[in-house]
Amino acid sequence: MIRSLYSGVSGMTNHQTKMDVIGNNIANVNTYGYKSSSAIFKDVYYQMAKAPTAGTLAAGGNSPGTVGYGVQLAGIVKDMTPSNFMVTFQTLDLAISGDGFFITAQFPGMAGTEASPNPGPSNVTYTRMGAMEIDSFGNLVANNRFLLGTRNSMAGLQATGTTSLNLLDNAPGPARASDMTFTNTININQLIRDAYSLYTDANGFLYTFRQPDGTIDEDRPLWADETGNPMVRADVRAAVERLYNGFTAAAEAAADVRTPGDATADPPVPPGLPGSGTAAQAATAAIAEFTAISTAMTDLSPEATAAVTEFITEITALLNDLAADPNASPSTIGRAVRDYAAEARSAAYSTDDAVIPATIGDDVQARAMGALQHEFTVKDLAAFDIGFDGVITVFYNNQLKAIARIELAVFDNVYGLQEAGDTSFRETTASGEGYIKKPGAEGAGTVQSGRLEMSNVNLAKEFSDMIVTQRGFQANSRMITVSDSMLEELVNLKR
Repeated sequence: MIRSLYSGVSGMTNHQTKMDVIGNNIANVNTYGYKSSSAIFKDVYYQMAKAPTAGTLAAGGNSPGTVGYGVQLAGIVKDMTPSNFMVTFQTLDLAISGDGFFITAQFPGMAGTEASPNPGPSNVTYTRMGAMEIDSFGNLVANNRFLLGTRNSMAGLQATGTTSLNLLDNAPGPARASDMTFTNTININQLIRDAYSLYTDANGFLYTFRQPDGTIDEDRPLWADETGNPMVRADVRAAVERLYNGFTAAAEAAADVRTPGDATADPPVPPGLPGSGTAAQAATAAIAEFTAISTAMTDLSPEATAAVTEFITEITALLNDLAADPNASPSTIGRAVRDYAAEARSAAYSTDDAVIPATIGDDVQARAMGALQHEFTVKDLAAFDIGFDGVITVFYNNQLKAIARIELAVFDNVYGLQEAGDTSFRETTASGEGYIKKPGAEGAGTVQSGRLEMSNVNLAKEFSDMIVTQRGFQANSRMITVSDSMLEELVNLKR
């Protein structure tokens, strides 16, 4: 009778655990990448009530009789089957079609004054939840951890890091997640700048310089190209180009200046013919024209503003000197404006008077790149894509380049993984180590961009399990009640 009480207690306790598992599944019915679990029971142990005996010629034998002591939890089994995808159309939302997990880690060894140059990972976790982000440093992250993969090299997409990581390409054995280092983080912004040789100067303006072999010549001045010729910053060039258009308009205004007629005369005096005004009037008209153009240029860098101001000051002084010449005419002022504009434009493309260059290359490319007064980041790209093979490709300046590959981890026993929170798992001795695989190769699934894997919770099954679990809990509680009533009857025998 006492045994039935404890059997009922064990039944209620374990049914409560099963209900907890069901509740957690239902709570995560809309959690991306979540894998449901099921509680499995087993009996505990038994006390021999009747020993077994063998049959003889004289008497028959009998089977053993045992009394059990309740139930216990045999385990909580995960359902690791893939689920359906939800389409999000966001490039950084990733799902895995097939086997495999995204690899994430933290690197505390990178912090502090004693930071290692290339530390190994800490707190490595594996996840199917692919809602990726790019943090403020440009790192591709998931669940506040670095997403790991393979960075590109100048020669092409190759594995980097330890020797064993190179097994990804052409070696007999698999690479392991434990071999990965900080070089396997994916810093999108830095990889883009490396791929296109884009850097910034001390003032934050974009420039590029690389030798043909891909190395950076740190000894060459930033204002010189590969051959040593001086260059001008592209943002300054762009400003001068805009100002040049203003000079052209000012030259036309100067050449077309007219002497106003006397409207009070009878009959009125008609306006003068083109060019009939004075040189002073022409100079005033020209200065007003290009001053208005320069005033409207409010989006310039400090260096470009200084260059434009210098040009305006010089040409204003030149035109005032010409206007003082009694022999000057409006056409003289117009020619002077055109000549100065041409010289200023030429100087802007061939001297280093404008401080530092923004880029090296043809003029159009220089102006396009030099307009950036910040570090080049993913938002400056024309296109950004993640393929089925996990390769991250970017498009800029009419060039398509692969900058990195997201790697996947596969396990001998995925059911041996341990939940780590944040929809992630940790490897255990039961799961074995994670083997790194290229997406779409050697049993690993493919990466699907613009999709997220939904929870694999089956609500119909969960509600059915809930009903059965509830009834089991009620039956075990009734067992305790009935056993208590029987004990009460036993106590009342003394009456």
